[in-house]
Amino acid sequence: MKLFLTTLCLFLGITLWAQDCKPFYVGKDEFTGDSLILYGGELDISGFMSDRNIEVYFLAGNGNDSLVSSFLVRRYLDKNAPEVEQTKDELRIEKGAKAYLSLSNGESIVVEAKNKSLLQKKKVLSTITLTTSTYYSFTAAQQALLAANTITGYRIDLAETILQNKKLKPNRTAKLKSQFECAAKRFH
Repeated sequence: MKLFLTTLCLFLGITLWAQDCKPFYVGKDEFTGDSLILYGGELDISGFMSDRNIEVYFLAGNGNDSLVSSFLVRRYLDKNAPEVEQTKDELRIEKGAKAYLSLSNGESIVVEAKNKSLLQKKKVLSTITLTTSTYYSFTAAQQALLAANTITGYRIDLAETILQNKKLKPNRTAKLKSQFECAAKRFH
């Protein structure tokens, strides 16, 4: 009887955990005010103390009753750094710019920027945070590909540079796959 109860509790715990499909973000777009339900997460975080000081997120889901995807790139700089203005230009994403996601099945998803990126600058203590974000084209077929495969790498064409990371860490790919499986169930 004790073994049966233990097995039942374990099964229920795993089942409930598997059904825990919480979006990465629910709320308003900080730039446009649009209502968003987004799944996804971190592609790359180099850490504040590294020389790159950059975070890259890919999110996909539903915004104002249509499928959307977005890359969010954040860069941290010392408030006295001379390259703040230059970095603002480097982080700009022009309308029509492409971004690519490499998938585990060998295919790639190519998305195109729907609008010019919006740049937000925040000062926190001795740090300036520059955040750029834009919406990309996104289809139901691309959403299905994300749910069926893992993201293995990415590339974002910024105005004056290309931001890319050829390979993602396995723990990130598993988390992202789980998020996009949830999105496919929710928005299908």
